[in-house]
Amino acid sequence: MGLRDGGGGCGKTALLVNVVVPLFEVFFGPRGVLKKAPSNKPARLISGTTIHSSQGLTPENSLRTASLTLNTQTRQKMAHTVLDVGAIAIDECSQLQGELNHADALRTTYARQHKYRLNPLDYWKPSERHGRVAVLTYWGDHLQLPPVPASASMLAPLQGTSNEHKAGTQIFRNADLVYRFEKMMRFTDHTLVEILDVIIAIGGVGRFVAEHPNLFRRLLGNC
Repeated sequence: MGLRDGGGGCGKTALLVNVVVPLFEVFFGPRGVLKKAPSNKPARLISGTTIHSSQGLTPENSLRTASLTLNTQTRQKMAHTVLDVGAIAIDECSQLQGELNHADALRTTYARQHKYRLNPLDYWKPSERHGRVAVLTYWGDHLQLPPVPASASMLAPLQGTSNEHKAGTQIFRNADLVYRFEKMMRFTDHTLVEILDVIIAIGGVGRFVAEHPNLFRRLLGNC
């Protein structure tokens, strides 16, 4: 399990789409790679699907453990997408809610439990995450704005959060390989480069807006 983190323009998506996914497809086959993201736009950029859609969920569904069991129709649908998967790539993980990561892992385990003789109670353990898939990799940018509310972020403090959030966050934090991309490869506009340098230096978009309103206005003027 690995985490790839870096600011905008450092080449994460290009690496994922052009190198990592083709490599996975050679090893696991075209249907052996599942690409996901928390929302539609990043999912489209990697030719993937949203996490809600991949799990047969809607934003209105509860993410509590008791509500995540699979009915016959959903189990049959997921059998076509996750039973033979060897690698799962989740993009924009900095925008992923802890409870949604928990739901993704648990329902994937439910869908694969009979074929791989899984115990669903162990779904959160490092060796069992996401139905004991061979490769689980997260891609994101910790400098981006968090999900709403910010307390739902897997990077936020755990105090006062639900058991589901704690489980989803623990799965994410169990990453044993972490790579940080530091060099911006895409941008040449001097104002944008200056702004990105400041964001990286102070540690996030929220602080940048609060502490550097003039630079923020310049950014808006270039949009």
